[in-house]
Amino acid sequence: MAYWRMSLRDKEYFPNFNDLPQDHDISVRPFTSPDYYGISQVPLKHWCLLVEIVEEVWWPARRMWQVKDKDGKQFLFACYFDTNVELPRSWEKNCKVGGVIAIMYALRHMFMDGQVGIRAEELQNITMLPCSLDTLLSIGDKLSGPPSVPTENVCASCNQLAGLKCSRCSVTKYCGNECQLDDWKRRHKQECIAVRQITEWKKRDWTDFEEYWVDWIAT
Repeated sequence: MAYWRMSLRDKEYFPNFNDLPQDHDISVRPFTSPDYYGISQVPLKHWCLLVEIVEEVWWPARRMWQVKDKDGKQFLFACYFDTNVELPRSWEKNCKVGGVIAIMYALRHMFMDGQVGIRAEELQNITMLPCSLDTLLSIGDKLSGPPSVPTENVCASCNQLAGLKCSRCSVTKYCGNECQLDDWKRRHKQECIAVRQITEWKKRDWTDFEEYWVDWIAT
């Protein structure tokens, strides 16, 4: 797969909840196969579940949310981290109703109460993005071209000829400082992290698993 053809709407690499394998099934192609000993899962490729936070679910000592995927299906997402794991400060800033959670290597899990959702045990597999899922998908559509082809050279605020770029994402363009400041307050403050994350994803080969990706962008 050519990296630049990565699409957030591609269910092969950005599946919905119902497309995911169960965490107790060690051979669910094309996602996983058994390890050497035949007792655990080994990814065959990289994949990421994108969900939007619907509401926070209170539970002692656990962070949990009701979330929905691209198809609108709602389910529970629960964090089961070790007690000594310190959550990034960006979580409190970005983890709000209407925001996006990106979960690498997500597997469906049946909880003790019988409901099926996502149980996350590795902090490095999760990132929070402070924009809606629809906004994230729209940004992904705009950035779907190859890296060698620049985005349209127009101001993101007024559509005039652009001469500046956002210093953080190096993608979003502006005609001048006034438009850049206005757009930052209006929307780009929430979208900039998403632009950077998608740009980073586009550089990678999702088809071949060699090791887990844990180097998320700084949020």
